[in-house]
Amino acid sequence: MLFYQSKSDDPALNLATEEYLFETTNESICFLYINKPAVIIGRNQNIFAEVNHPFAQNNNIEIYRRLSGGGTVYHDHGNLNICFIRSNKFNKQTEHKEYSDILIGFLKTLALDTRYDGNNSIYMGNTKISGNAEHISRNKIMHHGTLLFNSNLSIMSNILKSPAIINDKAVKSTPAEVINIKTHTFIKTIEALQDEIKKYISVHIGALKPININEKAKNQISTIAKNKYQAWDWNYASGPTFSLKIQETIILNIEKGIIKSVDSPELEIQKLLSNCKLLRENLDKALISRNNIREEIRRFLF
Repeated sequence: MLFYQSKSDDPALNLATEEYLFETTNESICFLYINKPAVIIGRNQNIFAEVNHPFAQNNNIEIYRRLSGGGTVYHDHGNLNICFIRSNKFNKQTEHKEYSDILIGFLKTLALDTRYDGNNSIYMGNTKISGNAEHISRNKIMHHGTLLFNSNLSIMSNILKSPAIINDKAVKSTPAEVINIKTHTFIKTIEALQDEIKKYISVHIGALKPININEKAKNQISTIAKNKYQAWDWNYASGPTFSLKIQETIILNIEKGIIKSVDSPELEIQKLLSNCKLLRENLDKALISRNNIREEIRRFLF
């Protein structure tokens, strides 16, 4: 099995690396990475329904949309991300348990008794320590998941609670009580955790063959990160159609990140906001004469 460990904590770059490896690598590969504080939403989720945007902005935490489905997760330097990519020649629709069993087996070597919950997550007792998701395309499968080692659970709790009142048909995250594993095992640093999981995979799955990513590939990955994972069109506009309730008498109907219509008895509000992008600068400009509405929108979105 090929192996790559990211030296970057840039979420956009690591998501782009996953996509690059998925698209270009024919052999099975394990990819480990750690991100700086960020929120990563599932491919089919509503970014406004899943995240407390004012909290994220106040704490300088960026939000990204990943390639796979599933629910929203919080990443930081206390969370290890584990990605497996390999052939899906039998065209299986899901292999969550198969890959979760690898992680469960590893955690057993750390004296941790864990279980797969049947819903893409791994629990220790009644608390969640890992969430997983998959992307399948062209007879290949990418399975990736989190492992909470020493994450800031307070920030996680606050940032994954959207204050917005939204009506949509998007995939919803399933709230769960979470716990870090650091205080329950002899491993004291996340670097040591990475070393231990590499040893486990080498013994139980196959020898790991480290790969280098050359300059040409790095440039391609940087381009993917810039044009996709750092782009408003991907992170915000590619979400589902939804409606956002601002006040009892104001509902914004949003499609591809743009306010397509406004349900309001005030014709002025309809005119000011129709066809406006859900960007702070756009909304501030549109509502320069209506500070009260602007502040209400900021309370939910910015």
